Amino acid sequence: MKCSMKTMLKVGFGVLLSLGALYLAFPAFREVLLAIAPFLLFLICPLSMFLMMKGMSSQDHKTTGQTTSARPGDTPKRVVDEPIESN
Repeated sequence: MKCSMKTMLKVGFGVLLSLGALYLAFPAFREVLLAIAPFLLFLICPLSMFLMMKGMSSQDHKTTGQTTSARPGDTPKRVVDEPIESN
């Protein structure tokens, strides 16, 4: 599979923005953030693939829920086999 460039850029921008906010908010952890930043940027493609698959899965649940005719709380009717009488 191939990552969408648009999604990768969005996720990359989000990661950079988050790292920048954490860098400014927590001065005591700046060394740790700088150490893990390359690793997080390396994970942009797998993270974006996960988010795309999650988004596709949630759309699939919405469409399948609308096509079913059973309502919540309905119990399925049981069909009882009757013996066939021969003449």
